Amino acid sequence: MTDQIETVVILGASGTKGSLAGGVIAQHGIKVYFLSRTCHVFRKITDSADDKYVLPMTRKAIMDAYARAGIEDCWQLDAIETHDCFTTSEYMAIDHFGLTEPGQSWKAIEDGTIEMTGKLPINPSGGLIGCGHPVGATGTRQLLDAYKQAAGTAGNYQVTNAKKIATLNIGGTATTNVCFIVGI
Repeated sequence: MTDQIETVVILGASGTKGSLAGGVIAQHGIKVYFLSRTCHVFRKITDSADDKYVLPMTRKAIMDAYARAGIEDCWQLDAIETHDCFTTSEYMAIDHFGLTEPGQSWKAIEDGTIEMTGKLPINPSGGLIGCGHPVGATGTRQLLDAYKQAAGTAGNYQVTNAKKIATLNIGGTATTNVCFIVGI
């Protein structure tokens, strides 16, 4: 590690989806900000009925993580590692992170925004297709990949000058949402 890396700050606590990796990263001087949101299924269904976001608690977890990290929007990130277990999950992540308005995710795909050399690459690691889907360990792998990006050690999937990387992991029927912002 270089002398330029600052002391880590970890805000929040989570019993799942990467908290162990957060502790390991903390020992290496990379900042980690995160928030875990758990909601009850009944509330999720009723909350989403009139919300422009398909998964309002996922959006809330992302926005809370932004606030904790002191960033205003996705354009202050350099990359995103998201839980792309289904095509629809990545479409959801694109608009819930704020790359597009809800329902307009296809635009970020078609114009190359999320490509490796795009304005905001999504899953430079290859995501679940490239890395596998270890249930219960996906969040830890995402945090490791975010750490590698911030530390400049991601090898052939390094995003140029990446300093702030978001991760998003969703569990169950979107009743558990974990968003980390990892960076220098």
